[in-house]
Amino acid sequence: LAGGPWHAALIDQQMPRLDGLQLIAEIRRRAPTLPVILMSGAVRESDPPEGESLDPREVGVHGFLPKPFTESELLGALRHEI
Repeated sequence: LAGGPWHAALIDQQMPRLDGLQLIAEIRRRAPTLPVILMSGAVRESDPPEGESLDPREVGVHGFLPKPFTESELLGALRHEI
């Protein structure tokens, strides 16, 4: 989290080296109040992540954006969370 100040984080659910929820859990340890929006093309907000040990609500996900999303949907999610 160096180089801030950060106003929000937009994290992809599935990344090559680190799971998005694991990254969010690490962000929570360092910046507990930072708004976090999870995005994914593989899951919907109401679906539990298959095979995941973490639940998005448990790690403090503030919002969810299903991919693909439009610019206005992204801006709306950011406005809602910040």
